[in-house]
Amino acid sequence: MVVSNGPGDPAVLGTTIETVRALLGTVPLMGICLGHQLLALALGGRTYKMKFGHRGSNQPVHEPATDSVMITTQNHGYAVDRDLPSDAEVTHVNLHDGTVEGLRHRHLPVFSVQFHPEGRPGPTDSQRRLRLSERILGVRKMSSSVLLSFTSLPLNSQPSSGISPKNGTLVTVSFLSCS
Repeated sequence: MVVSNGPGDPAVLGTTIETVRALLGTVPLMGICLGHQLLALALGGRTYKMKFGHRGSNQPVHEPATDSVMITTQNHGYAVDRDLPSDAEVTHVNLHDGTVEGLRHRHLPVFSVQFHPEGRPGPTDSQRRLRLSERILGVRKMSSSVLLSFTSLPLNSQPSSGISPKNGTLVTVSFLSCS
């Protein structure tokens, strides 16, 4: 299951954090951007508002396990605190300011990245990260997956489906076919 990107302060999404926490250990999980922050919170970590945030398609990220650097696309104003629970491990670090750019659970098929691997500012920079997802999640070929996405809505607005969002966020579940 992919916990996708979205805007805003992840700490105010209590219901969503509890949903992600309930999914831990039941299905493989991958988080991107806001999804990364939500996974960190579900694992017992903390997030904080950055002074300026990371914006643009030229953010260098270091992967200590391979001692490699990739150029990434980012657009966020919150970050994951480095003080993570012992069962979570930092996998990627921003070279500009040392913020957490990726993490994984040491025992469960769970990992996340703060950057947008689908953005690929370098022609192949984040392809390695997406291939690694199969190894970390223990999946050789994904025939289908679930995308848990978050759409920010003002609290007084109603989505076209007529479903009222909780905490200003509409959670959409989509089934994807991957080959």
